[in-house]
Amino acid sequence: AEGLDFEWTEDDYASVLSVAGGKERLRRLCTDAFVERHGLPTEQAALDELVALWHRRKTQIFLDLVAEGRMPSRAGVRRLASEARAAGWRLAVASTSAVVSVEAIAEQVLGRELLGECVIAAGDMVENKKPAPDIYLHAARLLGIDEYDAVAVEDSHAGVSAAVAAGTGTVSRVATESSARRRISLYWVRALATRSFEYCSASATNFS
Repeated sequence: AEGLDFEWTEDDYASVLSVAGGKERLRRLCTDAFVERHGLPTEQAALDELVALWHRRKTQIFLDLVAEGRMPSRAGVRRLASEARAAGWRLAVASTSAVVSVEAIAEQVLGRELLGECVIAAGDMVENKKPAPDIYLHAARLLGIDEYDAVAVEDSHAGVSAAVAAGTGTVSRVATESSARRRISLYWVRALATRSFEYCSASATNFS
């Protein structure tokens, strides 16, 4: 952050990805020791305002990287969405990121035409972020469907937990090892009445 003698490395950032939401990850930094070491305000309102400032700057850097084409999407995402739409599925992009970030990356990944056929459910539209179910319940309402008729495609444990808590079927691609040598598990998950995980079928494969 500008004016702060601190840098998040890729490994540092990977360690906080279990926390959903950019502002929430930044708040996680602000332990008492961190605040004291960097001379940050101790009053909660002032600290929240500072975190919001950092987040706006972080968001702008992210949007610039997207605009420059430096945030490549995962292979197959556009194809999967296109085939689902062609088969008659209604589509939503459900993310705990801010709406401007969601729209920017979704347009790059899906293309403007396909994105125009999607609804956007973003983190600043709901009270609680993943792993709470709010974002998927909101997406289902926007689509005009029952959440039990939806299928979520996820790539994080927090996302899977959110989708399962909402009651949607979930296809999940989750890394179980370090990014240097990723082992990916592909799961079909269905929520039980108890909201526990049921791994109906699973396979683990090395792929990027």
